[in-house]
Amino acid sequence: MTRRTKRILISLACGVLVPILAFEGGSFVRGFGSIRWLSEFLFWVAGWPLALLKPITPNSEDTSSQAANLRLAILMAVPLLDVLMYSFTTYLILSILAGGDRKANQVEPSGST
Repeated sequence: MTRRTKRILISLACGVLVPILAFEGGSFVRGFGSIRWLSEFLFWVAGWPLALLKPITPNSEDTSSQAANLRLAILMAVPLLDVLMYSFTTYLILSILAGGDRKANQVEPSGST
């Protein structure tokens, strides 16, 4: 496997695991009253797409088929946005870290003597 393939697979795994672990961590921490802020932060990490899509979410009283379709589309978009954003962030971090290694491993061309 090439480095790029490994980087893509690691970033996809992190894109799936970060929201799941943030939600689970927030659920665990919520039981402790003294660090409630950490619970709220972890839930925000997992659910930020809901806050982003809130302006276009229809009211719960709206019973039209368009509103139901839009609610369904939003429910499908939230996990997709989570995975895409955290995968992209992880890929970017891994690329930056690998860039430093790549520069250190480059061989300088020898000049003609």
